[in-house]
Amino acid sequence: MLKRTMYKINGACATAGFMVMGPLQNNVYFITDGKATFIVDPSCDPDALVEALGGVKLDAIVITHRHGDHTGAAGRLQKLTGATVIASTVDAPFIAGEAPDPDGHPEMDPCPVDQRVSDGDVVQLGGMAWRVISTPGHTPGSICLFLDPQFGSDSEGAPLLISGD
Repeated sequence: MLKRTMYKINGACATAGFMVMGPLQNNVYFITDGKATFIVDPSCDPDALVEALGGVKLDAIVITHRHGDHTGAAGRLQKLTGATVIASTVDAPFIAGEAPDPDGHPEMDPCPVDQRVSDGDVVQLGGMAWRVISTPGHTPGSICLFLDPQFGSDSEGAPLLISGD
């Protein structure tokens, strides 16, 4: 079941929701501002994710790091929806299957990465400009996305940070 919360982001209302999925009980986030919709860390069951979208077009899939419990449904979800896949430049080769996982995690289905991002890049999704923050540690390519309304047209909204593990 998708749990939703409304946020004021850059002067517009946006919905951020999540589902707890998979054997490791991962949070899969859904965010939309009405102009664009994206999912963060699709762990498993792409059909359930598409169903949770309720017919809304998926514009992007954001992967915070390369571990299979965060990427398990990404490839199939991308094929089902045509969404752009976004991940860090450091972890993208492992997500895309261009290099073996150096941590020895179980093999996962590769997922092409359409947009490779680095620290300080800005990812524009609909009316939202998300700043990429490199947070190496869990994996060398772990990232967070930060939305600060101070950088938008309306400074009344609250900042929002998306992170993985």
